[in-house]
Formats: sequence, C-alpha cells, structure tokens
Amino acid sequence: MILFIIFVILLLILVNAFYVAAEFAAVSVRRNMIREMAEGGSKVAVHLLKILENTRELDRYIAACQFGITISSLILGAYGQVQLSSYLLPLFERFGGMDSVMAASVSALVVLVGLTVFQVILGELMPKSLALQFPRQAALYTYYPMRWTLTFFAWFIDFLNGSGLLLLKLFRLPPGGHQHIHSQQEINMLLDESHEGGLLEEDEHERLHSALSLAERTVEQIMIPRFQLVCLDVDATQEDILEMISGRPHTHIPVYEGNRESVIGMLHIKDMVAAYTEKGVLPPLRSMLRQVPCVMEMQTVEMLMSQLREEKAKEAFVLNEYGKFVGLVTLERLLGEMVGDIDDEFIRSGEKVEYLPDGSVRIPGMMRAHKAECLVPFLMNGATTVGGCVIKHMSCIPKEGDRLIIAGRVLVVEKMDHNRVSSVLLLPPEKKAEGKSAVESGVDI
Repeated sequence: MILFIIFVILLLILVNAFYVAAEFAAVSVRRNMIREMAEGGSKVAVHLLKILENTRELDRYIAACQFGITISSLILGAYGQVQLSSYLLPLFERFGGMDSVMAASVSALVVLVGLTVFQVILGELMPKSLALQFPRQAALYTYYPMRWTLTFFAWFIDFLNGSGLLLLKLFRLPPGGHQHIHSQQEINMLLDESHEGGLLEEDEHERLHSALSLAERTVEQIMIPRFQLVCLDVDATQEDILEMISGRPHTHIPVYEGNRESVIGMLHIKDMVAAYTEKGVLPPLRSMLRQVPCVMEMQTVEMLMSQLREEKAKEAFVLNEYGKFVGLVTLERLLGEMVGDIDDEFIRSGEKVEYLPDGSVRIPGMMRAHKAECLVPFLMNGATTVGGCVIKHMSCIPKEGDRLIIAGRVLVVEKMDHNRVSSVLLLPPEKKAEGKSAVESGVDI
C-alpha cells in the first residue's frame, strides 16, 4: 500500500514538473528557432509557432500551464496529507507522548513540509532549469500534452483567463503579454555574459556594443572635425585646384567661401574631370558644386541616419549652433563606428592604439573617448576625444610631459599640436612618469 502511495505522489510531482517545464519553455524559446523548424517541415513546430506568434493564444497556453500546476499541487497536498498522516500519527502518539489532536497536527505539518520540499526540488526547480537550458526541445515535447489540456479544460481555462482580465480592467491595469521584449540595458548585459562565457570574442563584443549605443550618440561624437578635412576656397585658381588634388586620395572636397567656417558645397573630382575633358578648361568652381545636406552637431545619430535616408545622401556637413561649419559625417564613418575603424579618404591614418615594447600604450588624442574607456576607466567626462577628456580633466591646456592619474593609471601627455593633445601615453601600472607630478598639476583623480 505504501508503495502505491509513493507512486501516486511521484506521479503528481511529475505532472507538476511537466507543466512547469512547458510554461518556462514557452516563454523562453526563440521564435526564430521554431520558425526555422517549421519551414523545415516539422508539424509540431508549425502548430507551436501559431501559439508563440499569437499573444492571445500564448496567454491561454500559459494559463493552461498554471492551471495544471495549481491542480496537481492541490491534489498532491490533499492526497499526501490524507494518506501519509495515517502512518505518522501512531508514531507521534507512541513515541512522542502526544495526544491524538496534537499528533494529528504535527503529522499533518511534517507531511506538508516534506511534500513541499520534494515538490519544489523535483517539480519546480529541476524542470525550470531543464526548460531554460533546452527551451526548444522542452517546448516541442510538451506541445501535444498541452494541446490536450487546452482542449479538455478549454471552458475552465477561458473562464479563469477571462476573470483575470476582467479584474485587471476593473483596476484599470493593462493586460500584459508573456512575450519578453528586452531593453537595451538587458541586451548589453546578455552580451557581457556571452563575452564572459566565451561565446563572443573581444572584437565581436565591442562591435555589438558599439552598434547598440550608436543611435544614442550625437553627431559631434562621430563626425570628422573640420581641421582634419582638406577644404578648397571657391575662388581658388585652376593651378591651386590642381595642386590641391594632385597626390591626394580624395574624390570629393568641401568648398568654402570666405573662410573655412562657411562651407557652400562639395566638389566631386569626377565632375571636375568630366568638365575639363569636355571643355578643355576648368569652369568656375561654383558651377561644379553639389549640394550636401546640413545637420546640427547636437543631433542624435538616429536622427542623422533618418535624414540621410530621406535625402538619399551619403554625407552631410555638420554645423554648430551658430551655423558654422565644424565637420563632416559620412556613411563610412557611421559604419566604422559600428564595426570598427574603416580608413577612408577623410580619416587620417595613425589614429589607432599602439602597444610599445616597454608596456606603455600610445593613444591618439583624436581617438574617440568611448573607444579608450576599456583602457582607462572613468576617462570619459563629456568630451568627445581622448585629448578633449585629458584637457577637461586637467582644466587647462597641458604641456608635453604633464601627467594625469585616473583610477590609479598614469596618462602622460606625449605630444601637443599647438593647443591640441596629439597623443598620450598610458604607462604600465608599475611604471612612474617623469615630468610634473599629479599633485603639482592638481589632476590626481
């Protein structure tokens, strides 16, 4: 008799485990995975996909799982308490010195605690872990039994589900679906976990992070600054133009009028060559200019991409709040921000980190600050470039040899280009810097 009771108890725990696995598998399985199987001819995947892609059907599916979990738990508690308490009651009366009422209460408590422990371990935690590790297999294997549950208890499940929705409406709460939409922060956490677990290489991890954060950056943070551009005066002579383009890889050049802050268009070299070939002389420079859309430096990259898409443009002039030309942004630059540096005609070479034999790291001053943060934590302070961050941290224009201590790491200003930081050296943790001390410079952070 006791063996039969244990068999029934284990069977009820197994039923509970089945519904728990079905619930977790349904909410964690990737629909793309099931869609691929459905396209491959799997009938189970075809039926399951219809449920996963329909919010209402998925709600009913989850409700059926919860119904099964609740019913099996209630039956397990009632059956186990009635059957097992009768075996424990005489033991507490004989060896515990208890009266019948006390012995019945204690035996019922012991049975309840024991069944709860076994049910939580075998009927909740284990199936949940298996379903999360193998969501596709669990979702497919549990589909047909769940379908039978939905069919047999359809009326009751609809009644319970409808009652829950009605209560939500009474409290003016929106009914929530079971499809989990990940926020950007959650996706970043998933990427970090995948990288730490060895599923993503360092460069893959960096590219995905850059792609996720790109839309939130401003145009100022990704543009090519004006001083890095080769520009041409609209009143330049033919000799000046030919001298400007000879020996340079540029295929199009910004053209300004009066000063470099007043850009008026873009000169495409192929247009100039075509005009020269046709007429034998260069026509006025102004007649060969192409108009380029203008964007503001404080615009987000998301707005920039929308504008470029609408105007079918591959580049845009960047203006500051005073309408002055401050830089250029191109599709190549956008792509480089997502997948890594891509050398194009506007980007100078040498803007890459260089690891020196003594363990120091040479960082270009024009390198984007967010790309150097993995080398120097807490470097970013609102400035766009590494050089800008150094100047902002020091609150003055530094001199060559000045040093900055950030999070215990020493940065030495290696080279200055007038008032701009051209490059800095990140010293190894054990190496001391020569020059002004951090205390003297007042920049120990």
